Amino acid sequence: MVLENLYMLGRPDGRRLDEDSPVNPCSRKGEVQARVAEQLFRAHREGRVEAVVGRASDFYGPAGRLSSLGDWFWPDALALFMPMLRELKEMGYQWDEPFVVDEQRFRAQFGTGPTDPRTALAATATWALRQYGVR
Repeated sequence: MVLENLYMLGRPDGRRLDEDSPVNPCSRKGEVQARVAEQLFRAHREGRVEAVVGRASDFYGPAGRLSSLGDWFWPDALALFMPMLRELKEMGYQWDEPFVVDEQRFRAQFGTGPTDPRTALAATATWALRQYGVR
């Protein structure tokens, strides 16, 4: 099982996103992810690996260190200072409009779906305070 973001799908332009959404990256990171995903699914089609991919707009949560709310964020945010990162300009399109993901097939397959944002943010903040403390 591979967990990915939605970079390779590009801008949603008002569309609901699901497993059949076209690959249409609008960023360098999306292009890289599209190439990697194609390699994974080619290997899957050829029978060299068994693979399933779950995609979400961004990953966060307790111990989610490589996400937008991970290691790069908390030390500075909790100290009331967050440096601007070069990638924010490129990936800022993700904040221009809602990314509405249709998780019905994922939920049917795995029996679970997205965590309520309030629950996830509360758990993430609790974890970050324990992990990094206030400096």
